Amino acid sequence: RHTMDPHDGVTADPSDPVHQHVLPSLDVVAQARTYLDAPGDQLEEGPVSSQPHIVHKPTLEDQLGLGERMVNKDKLDYKLMELYDAVQDQQAAHTDQGQDITKYAERLDWAAALVDDAIHMRDPKHRMDRASLRIYRAYHSRTARALVLVTVFTIMLLAYFEFPTLYPLPISASACIEGLCLAILAFDGLIQLRVYGSSYIVHENAWVLGRFAVVAANLVDLIWACTHGGSTQRYTRMLRCYYLVDYNDSTHDLCKQVVATFSNMAKFILGLLCYMFIMAIIAIVLFSNTTDQADYMTNLFTTFLSLIELFTTDNFPDIMFPAYRQTRWSALFFIVYLGLGLYLGFNFLIALVYANFKKAAIKEATHNHILRRSALLASFHMIDSDHSGQIDFEEWSELYKKVCPTASDVESRACFESVDKDQSGYIDLEEFFQLCDSFILGVEKRKIYFKPLFKSKLLKRLLHHVVFEVMMNLIILANGILVVHTILSASPVYSYHDQLMYAIYDGLFLGLFILEVGLKNVVWGFASTWWLKVDIILLSLSLLGKIVFQPFVFGGSPLAPLAVVRVGCVFSCLRLLRILTSSKGLRFVTKSAAKLAPTIVQFICIIFVVNYFFASIGTLAFYGKLVRDNPRLEGSDYAEMDFFQFAHFNDWTSSTLTIFHLMVVDDWAATMHAAMLAVASDWACIFFLVHYFTGVIVILNLVVAFIIEAVIVVTSQTDTEDEQDETMQEGLNQVKASIRLLDDMFSHEIEEIEKERTITSLQDQLPLLKDHKIAH
Repeated sequence: RHTMDPHDGVTADPSDPVHQHVLPSLDVVAQARTYLDAPGDQLEEGPVSSQPHIVHKPTLEDQLGLGERMVNKDKLDYKLMELYDAVQDQQAAHTDQGQDITKYAERLDWAAALVDDAIHMRDPKHRMDRASLRIYRAYHSRTARALVLVTVFTIMLLAYFEFPTLYPLPISASACIEGLCLAILAFDGLIQLRVYGSSYIVHENAWVLGRFAVVAANLVDLIWACTHGGSTQRYTRMLRCYYLVDYNDSTHDLCKQVVATFSNMAKFILGLLCYMFIMAIIAIVLFSNTTDQADYMTNLFTTFLSLIELFTTDNFPDIMFPAYRQTRWSALFFIVYLGLGLYLGFNFLIALVYANFKKAAIKEATHNHILRRSALLASFHMIDSDHSGQIDFEEWSELYKKVCPTASDVESRACFESVDKDQSGYIDLEEFFQLCDSFILGVEKRKIYFKPLFKSKLLKRLLHHVVFEVMMNLIILANGILVVHTILSASPVYSYHDQLMYAIYDGLFLGLFILEVGLKNVVWGFASTWWLKVDIILLSLSLLGKIVFQPFVFGGSPLAPLAVVRVGCVFSCLRLLRILTSSKGLRFVTKSAAKLAPTIVQFICIIFVVNYFFASIGTLAFYGKLVRDNPRLEGSDYAEMDFFQFAHFNDWTSSTLTIFHLMVVDDWAATMHAAMLAVASDWACIFFLVHYFTGVIVILNLVVAFIIEAVIVVTSQTDTEDEQDETMQEGLNQVKASIRLLDDMFSHEIEEIEKERTITSLQDQLPLLKDHKIAH
């Protein structure tokens, strides 16, 4: 314990080992202590005026004289927690024994809630009264979050059935669906307001306020559409993207990373545009009025657009050839331009995106780690009822069972003893962190080793051999060739001979695969690895398809519809996916992709949000413009390539397809120039250029940067797991060798002991035998 003047500054000692752990602003602990000191029945609506010591109690920073300097620094020594305990102990009220028991049960409940916050990296600054905790847990339940996610995608996908669309719904139906979605989203925001409090929402979590604003704007837009019979454009449709961004803390972090990366990239993109503008001036100086085309390089704006198209590798020959026909030396200009701009500048841009994304990701990861540590710190002080800085096994066991209800006493004891190295029966704060990291937060995963059904080193070596893996890959590819041959040789009249041959060959392939997977399950244990589970699922689906569709394809009738044959071949194609698990290298790729799947899904959602936003703006700006009867489009490249069928904004389905077409960057310039002609304004190119630099340059390169970083992490984790497996196997081999050595050393002694036991037993039975003999 330490005492100090409340207005003195505090400086952490870097030499102290506990200084290695950092902690954000401790107002979360101050809030927890505030709730702890207040009566439980007065906390339902937060601090009230009838409790002046709650309303006017200074925060931890005020008591320690830290101010904004230390709060913004986001680093506080754990010794500050001891000072805070000293201040709080002076204000602690004495209660009777019955109230102590009740208060400790509340402490335990709050501690479990804080640990749950640490598990999911949620902000622990929520209210701690009983009613708020019940609402908080219901709000973060899987059912509630799934309902909100379904609601978000429902209101976003509703655009496919609203004007303009190919599949219209009655305005009454679409209005009811959208109104229900808006009500659910507004109610979700109100629950956050209830759980976290208005002060926290206003000052630290403005996302909720943004949701209320978007819901209000969508509601006004819905009313306007209903008054016009649903035949008007939805002007706030692009704002629906906000609901997906505001789904949870993970999407918040990802959005912050994207925004931070884009803001850091803005200067470089501006410099790249300046480079293109300068090269456009040089191109006009070199090539204006030198070719047969009267408008070639004669306008600064069109020349600038042409060089941007050239930078995207679109229309390279068409832009260069007029000058190249006059003199071949003109190719040097385009080579220098693309060499510096595309191959050097663009790759430097990718590297810069990666560096900025990594910097933003590290910042968010550090913030989340600090947030997690602060929640665990508050949880530790909740269950440390005597403020000794240590907790015993009973306190830990009760918390562990609260967080993991299915845990047993044996598991709880094993967890506790794994970090209690000195066997004192107590753990301090650092050991508590290690304990939570290992057994609650899932940092260290425990593996389950399956017992093989049949032990055979020869069979195991055969199934592991590279020749066997190559052979099975060739068989899988041969099965794919059989499927292709079946479809190509089939006709609307599928002959009986073709049916018979396909059934025989397909059955042989299926039998080989079942035999292979069966042997692997026998040797390594049934479904003992993830790839064996995948093989079992794929073969089961393929076998099910064969059992269900084979009677239709190969039945009593000599004719079978080709559609049924195609469906049967689809089930056969499921076996081809086994090539992803057939060798160690492919299994590594598949496992890495599976580990990256949750975050990749988040990036897919970001791409979906960006395309949804631009499709909404494109529909508002170019609806009804890119049509065949528009005389301004006659003779354009857009009309000659007949892009009227898909590259337009006349309905929502085509708008999303057009945005994807622009993202692919193939003939995108034809669509851009057509839009400029259709609306009779060169400023229309801004929409397409902003989409290119946002969706293609930044977002797609962000995905590349993330995949590079994630593959590095997954590779290091896989190497660590392999090393752990090798270490485990070496340990098992050493144990087996020790057992064999002990058997050899004590086999003779064991035999002598058994002989002595047998003689002793016979001697004990000898009097009984004599008695039986006398009686006989």
